[in-house]
Amino acid sequence: MLQVMHRWSRRRRPVQKRGKRTSPFRHRASPLVLQIYEHIVFILEEEVTGIELNLLEKVTNQFSEELKIGSGGFGEVYRGVLNGCEIAVKKLYLTNRSIDDKSFTNEFRQLMKVQHENIIRLIGYCYEIRHKHTKDNGQLVFSQVIDRALCFEYMPEGSLAKHISGIDVGLPLIQLYYLSSEYHNIFLWADESCKHDWSTTFKIIKGTCEGLHYLHRGTGDGKHIYHLDLKPDNILLDKDMVPKIADFGLSRLFGESKTHITNTRMEGTLGFMAPEYIHECAISPKNDVFSLGVIIFYLLAGQKGYNDYCESRSSPGQQFIDRVQEYWKKRMRASVGYTWDKIDLLAVKICTEIAMSCVEKERRDRPSTNKIIDELHQLDAQMQMSKKDSESVTGLLTNMTENSIAFNVKTNKRKYSPQPSKGIIPPCSKSYIIVTLRAQEEAPPNMQCLDTLIVQSTRVSEDFTSQEITQHFLEEAEVDEVILPIAYVAFEKSDLDVSK
Repeated sequence: MLQVMHRWSRRRRPVQKRGKRTSPFRHRASPLVLQIYEHIVFILEEEVTGIELNLLEKVTNQFSEELKIGSGGFGEVYRGVLNGCEIAVKKLYLTNRSIDDKSFTNEFRQLMKVQHENIIRLIGYCYEIRHKHTKDNGQLVFSQVIDRALCFEYMPEGSLAKHISGIDVGLPLIQLYYLSSEYHNIFLWADESCKHDWSTTFKIIKGTCEGLHYLHRGTGDGKHIYHLDLKPDNILLDKDMVPKIADFGLSRLFGESKTHITNTRMEGTLGFMAPEYIHECAISPKNDVFSLGVIIFYLLAGQKGYNDYCESRSSPGQQFIDRVQEYWKKRMRASVGYTWDKIDLLAVKICTEIAMSCVEKERRDRPSTNKIIDELHQLDAQMQMSKKDSESVTGLLTNMTENSIAFNVKTNKRKYSPQPSKGIIPPCSKSYIIVTLRAQEEAPPNMQCLDTLIVQSTRVSEDFTSQEITQHFLEEAEVDEVILPIAYVAFEKSDLDVSK
C-alpha cells in the first residue's frame, strides 16, 4: 500500500515579503485502512447463535436429498436459506459413537474462537435432546437421542477439488522434446492443475497458507489447532474465489488431543498424510504442512505432476521447477486477455519450491507455516510492483480561504503519477488528488520514506486558469510548499487482525 505519511513539514519560499499565512491544504490519509478495520470489527461482532432443529428442518426442506451438497465421515451437509442468507448445515450422524458431549462442547468452544478470512465461519449450532420410544424384546423402552448440527457460511463455488482438473482421472502425459546439447524430456500435464489463471491460482495458494497459519498459531489461549485432514475437498471457495479451510480439527473434535496417537486408528486421507503419521501415528504441525505441499502440487502440476515428482526425487529439483514454469508459461500465453511478465514465472518458481519443501520425508526438513507466509508476503509485495500492477493513494486538498487557490504537485515523475498534477480550488472548496506509484522492477523498501511529495500553492484571481500554472509563474509568485514524505507500507493480515 502506498501512503503519504501523516507527519509533514511546511516550507515557504517567499518572493515578496509578506506575513505568514496558513497553508490552504490539509492532507488526509487514504480511507482504505479504515474500511478494512471496520470490516474486521463487523465480523468479530457477529455472534454464534443456537438454532432449533425444527427451524433447520424447515430451511433444508426436512434435510432433503435435493439440498444435500456433501457428506463425510461425521455427517451430511445441506444447503439452506436462513434470514435471507444461504447457509450450509452439517447434520452429524446420530449413530456415530465417537461423539461425546465433553469433546463436542470443548472443541465447539474452540470453533467459536476461530475468526479468519480463510477459515470457514461458524454462524450457528443445534444441540437438542429428545426421547424416542422403541421396542426391545417386546418391551416398550425410551432411548435418548441427541441431535447435533453445525451451521456455516455457504460457499457457492464449492470445494477446491472441483477446480482442479484431472484428480483421480488417468489423463495421459504429453511428452515434448527440445534440442540443446542433448535431448531432454519435458512432461507437461494435460488439462490438470488449477483450472483458473495464475492470479486466481496464486490467490488460492496464498489464502490456504494464511488460513493454515492462523490455525497453527492458535486462538490466543495456548492451544493450537491441527487439521489432520487437509485436502482439496476440505477447502471451499466463495464467489470471489477466496479459499476457506473447512472441516478442520475433526480428529480433535471427536477424539483426544495428543502429540502422539497410541492406538491403531488413524483419521485422514491417504495421499495427503505425512509419512510419520502413516508409519508412527505421530502428530505435529508438520502433518498439515505436508498436506499443504501436496495441495500446492495439485494446483501447480496436477496429481500426475505430483506423482512424477515423487518418482524422480533423486533428480535435481531445478529440472522439475523448470518444467512447471514452462507449463504455466504456455498456459499464460494461451489465456485470452491475460497479461503476464517475469514476476509471474518467479511466483510459479517460489510456489513450486514451497511445495517441494513441504513434502520432505523428514518432518524437521519441512518449513513452518510462519516461514511459508514470510516468503509469500515478500513475493506478494514484488507482484504488487510488477508491470501490470500499480499502487495509489488518495489525498484531500482543502481550501479554507476566501480566495481561489492554484496548486501544483511536484514529485519524481519517473516513479509517481499525481492526478491532477495542478489545478484551481475555489474558495472554501475541496479537491482530491490521486498519487499512483508507477510499475517498478522491484518492490520499494518497506516503511522507509525515500521520496517526497511537494504541494505548491498560491492565491490567484477568480479568472485564473490551470493552464496558467507554469514553472515561470511559480518562480515569480509567492508560493507555499507542503512537503509530504512518501512510504510504501506492505501490510500483513496480522497487522490488521484485531482479534489478537
